[in-house]
Amino acid sequence: MLNILVIHGYVQTGDTVRYNTGRLQTELCHIAVLHYVDGPRMQDPSWGDSRPWWILKNGSHWLDPDHKNSRWDETAQVWLEHLSKHQYDGVNGLSQGSALTPKQQQPIQFAILCPSQQHSHKKIYDVPLDLPTVHSDRVISVDGI
Repeated sequence: MLNILVIHGYVQTGDTVRYNTGRLQTELCHIAVLHYVDGPRMQDPSWGDSRPWWILKNGSHWLDPDHKNSRWDETAQVWLEHLSKHQYDGVNGLSQGSALTPKQQQPIQFAILCPSQQHSHKKIYDVPLDLPTVHSDRVISVDGI
């Protein structure tokens, strides 16, 4: 059985993605187990159950030093701790989750990435992955990614 890590997006949790991918879980149940991970808990109660991996403020980019220090350290700690305890064959990353593919931490065999289309995230997705990919979008060519 393949172990596939599913990494949620900005205003989601592992549970919301688990709920929304019930059909996928059913279709893959004979060949794969989907594992869902949560981003760090927000201290501000106005976020509810959402667990964003990082927060963009005033149009800043997630790699900006001011932004990175505010939430990225906590995300990196949660992320590395999780990967030290679990091994995965592949990754399904959604939005922010697609930027957290554990390329350096684990030798994953494949990735299914559904990145954000937000312009400020572009640098995140410009890092090439040396993994097998499938491109089936008839609207956006593989060169347009």
